[in-house]
Amino acid sequence: MDDIVEFAGEEKCREFVVPYLAPIFAAFEIKIRFYHNDSQGFISTPFPKEFGVNLFNFSFEHTINEIPDLAGPGKKGIIW
Repeated sequence: MDDIVEFAGEEKCREFVVPYLAPIFAAFEIKIRFYHNDSQGFISTPFPKEFGVNLFNFSFEHTINEIPDLAGPGKKGIIW
């Protein structure tokens, strides 16, 4: 079900995914919060930090150089 986020679209992702994933990730008192989404799309790429995630596993179909630019300002590493 991790890839379903990409089918929601950016507006729906912000409305329905971010508000629900953020408290789920916040419920765990751990140092590394890992978000796995290996779908081909880029809908969720700007949101992992808003989810409270600090490690984002993206699709092998994207280069390591694409993701930081799509993730937005201040998110220049795979771990942030």
